[in-house]
Amino acid sequence: NYTNAPIALYDEQGIPWRFTAGIDFSFPANTTIAPFSYILVVKDLDAFENTYNVGNNATVLGPFGGQLSDGEALELSQPGDTDETGTQYFIRQDRVRYDSKTPWPSSADGEGDALHRINRTAYGNDATNWEGSAPSPGE
Repeated sequence: NYTNAPIALYDEQGIPWRFTAGIDFSFPANTTIAPFSYILVVKDLDAFENTYNVGNNATVLGPFGGQLSDGEALELSQPGDTDETGTQYFIRQDRVRYDSKTPWPSSADGEGDALHRINRTAYGNDATNWEGSAPSPGE
């Protein structure tokens, strides 16, 4: 959240945002992202917390289910309408389809670097908006 206001990750009925592609994860009830803060969603919460020291501007949640692989889309969605049968629909808010091939940074393909978004207000699904560098969760 790069704004000065909190962002609620749930709708007026309390239905949480969730990932609708790539991983299985729904945000806990009443989750908000504080102003100028981050939420990290990780596969193994204990391993992550034992490896990284995350500052006060980040909340770490997990675990997520599933496994990401090359060329897969990671999609974050918010609740939308519910149809007459009770099916809840979700509206995509951000999507990244990453790959290990050019133009994606090769150093983030098993060489120890992490993908970092260069401009958080620019289109997330553009490989030129990402760089590979040392992991810095919550920064």
